[in-house]
Amino acid sequence: MCQKRTSDVDYIAWRHILPDGGTEYLSRTVVEGASASAMHAFYNHDEMRLKWDGLLADASTIEVRWSVRVECACGVCV
Repeated sequence: MCQKRTSDVDYIAWRHILPDGGTEYLSRTVVEGASASAMHAFYNHDEMRLKWDGLLADASTIEVRWSVRVECACGVCV
């Protein structure tokens, strides 16, 4: 669906139309030189993401399991 690249960021997004007419999206962002913890802090700070991500209308954390490093979130796109 979309692919953009700069000298230090590579972004690609895919769209999948479901049999029931719904849509699934998957995106991958690779930032050279960024640590996993910095990326986690950037993407999972719901209050700030609502300010810079124009496609996100609402977001909230559903569950966090620190023992296995898993965080589940729910987002509403516009």
